[in-house]
Amino acid sequence: MYITGPNEAYALDATTGRPIWSFRTPRTPGLLSEAGGGANRGVALSGNRVFTITDNAHLLARSIATTGRKLWDVTMGDTKDGYSSTAAPLAIGDLVISGISGGEEGARGFVDALSGRHR
Repeated sequence: MYITGPNEAYALDATTGRPIWSFRTPRTPGLLSEAGGGANRGVALSGNRVFTITDNAHLLARSIATTGRKLWDVTMGDTKDGYSSTAAPLAIGDLVISGISGGEEGARGFVDALSGRHR
């Protein structure tokens, strides 16, 4: 089972609630959008990977295994241009789809689709 928060992801044993691994990175200062308020809407799963986003518009792939080791990190947009991210990624087949937040800051929205085996 996976639980998310702002720039955080936790893997838990769904039967016992025992923590398996966790990921946490500092929040990005100065964001005004929902990402700045700490919104995060979940993860996507595909094969042996779990996909998360960060408030500063990075899409991350982590190993589902007991370590949660980072497999890759892709920047979808720059916070200097008003981009952030809050939506849960969507895994479909070998693609991971994620969108951008930041319309409140004048950012023009878009959706990215990456191979789940990106690197």
